[in-house]
Amino acid sequence: MGIDNNSEPNIKIIKELQNPNDKYQLSFGNVVKAVDKQLESKSIKFIYESSNNYHRFNKYTLDLFLKFYNIKDNKKYAYVFAGIYRYSQQLVEFIVSEIKDNKNIIEHIKKQNKKR
Repeated sequence: MGIDNNSEPNIKIIKELQNPNDKYQLSFGNVVKAVDKQLESKSIKFIYESSNNYHRFNKYTLDLFLKFYNIKDNKKYAYVFAGIYRYSQQLVEFIVSEIKDNKNIIEHIKKQNKKR
């Protein structure tokens, strides 16, 4: 092999390979637990009442977020391998931020979904 003198003199690495397991460490259930824990530790009010009077962030409310914000299609928050989704800590922070900005966000999401 020879050296091509016509090639670009500077080469830049655009992206570094990253193991998805390093970024997307949370399962669906772990996202629920992490959001609920942060809401409690930061004393962020969350208005939601399920049919059995449950007032905490749960799998149903996470599912509403995932669908409403198309989270599974956003590489910042979700990664799928072999049909199994894993989620990043950034998703937890996003959800907590949204709830902090609108403590009644679940009702808002439900209303918006009815309009669609």
